[in-house]
Amino acid sequence: AHRYKVMERYKESRPEEKPEGFSEAWDLALGQDSLCIDDESEADDLLATIAFQCQVLAQPVTLVSKDSDMWQCLGRETSIYDFGKRPGKFIGAPWLKATHRISAKQVVDWMCLHGGKNDVPGCKGIGKKIASDLLEAFGSVVGIWEARPTLASRLRESVEEFFSGDYWKAREIHSLKRNVEIPPNFLT
Repeated sequence: AHRYKVMERYKESRPEEKPEGFSEAWDLALGQDSLCIDDESEADDLLATIAFQCQVLAQPVTLVSKDSDMWQCLGRETSIYDFGKRPGKFIGAPWLKATHRISAKQVVDWMCLHGGKNDVPGCKGIGKKIASDLLEAFGSVVGIWEARPTLASRLRESVEEFFSGDYWKAREIHSLKRNVEIPPNFLT
């Protein structure tokens, strides 16, 4: 996938094994070899494409994922069933705003700032709470960049270092594609 080209260490420390029943559920849901994804995409990109197309068509859709990268798909008529939470939980844009104080449009910036997933570096010294605080205050990474003279010196230095180095790689990795080719009539 293109993410491995962007960052060689992408998912390097991630275990290879799939959850119990994963292959069986995938085969049952789609039929073995019934859905081909191009070599540059991952399953998350396919889900994001489906969500985007359903949003355009004003069709409700619930994605099934425990991956926080999928939060960028939340929106009009789009929810996620997060099976990673026990018990499983349906989440939507209001949940994202209430729990993390960000919108779906801010998810990529939020992920980039705090990093910590799939060996993707984040901004040094910024965790999830500080990432939420910064995005709540400044709206986006562009807003944070523009406001950097007002930041505490250590945070400002960290932001400047991150944006001059790993930010664009992190952004490329966390941004889900919304244009994966889907077989005809897949959504009908």
